[in-house]
Amino acid sequence: MLAMQFVNGTTECLPYKPMTKRGLSSLMHRKSVSPKLGMSMFLYKLEPRLISSQIMIELGNVITLQTNTTTECLSFATRYLVGINFTFDLTVLSDRFGGTSHFCVRRNEIDTLCSKLSAMHSTLIGKARLDDNDSDAYVEFEIESGGWLFVSGQVGGSHEDHFVKFAFRTDQTCIPKFLNDFKSLLTNSY
Repeated sequence: MLAMQFVNGTTECLPYKPMTKRGLSSLMHRKSVSPKLGMSMFLYKLEPRLISSQIMIELGNVITLQTNTTTECLSFATRYLVGINFTFDLTVLSDRFGGTSHFCVRRNEIDTLCSKLSAMHSTLIGKARLDDNDSDAYVEFEIESGGWLFVSGQVGGSHEDHFVKFAFRTDQTCIPKFLNDFKSLLTNSY
């Protein structure tokens, strides 16, 4: 087995380190370490006998909000699922600016987003927001008059050296595929 070490946005495989129940308990109660502090953060592939909900499953889904231009794009590239937590590489392109950063959300938050997007598409009113659980990054969707979808947010946490705030408009026809891709992602489990 291997442990994954994430340092400065790169992933390294390290030899598996056995984890005792006591070590597991302290790991689960520890808050995430800020990348700004320059410290490594470890994710262990844990023995199922210790806690089956903490096994890491690598996923390769890419969920893209299809816009009608080449200058605006929003993409969630799924990296892995640990318990109920999905980690993505969130990428945005808005005019000439763009960025990519890790974006972590729980399964129930994706389910809520899907419910709100579905209602927005059928009524052409409403707002939905997805917040990163590890920083102040977020993505927000709002239906404006005339059926336009206003997409805004922040890629990367404001505690990081670089982050991007973005906003663009597209039409609501991009919602169904985006919604179905997220629903498909939710079928992944242990």
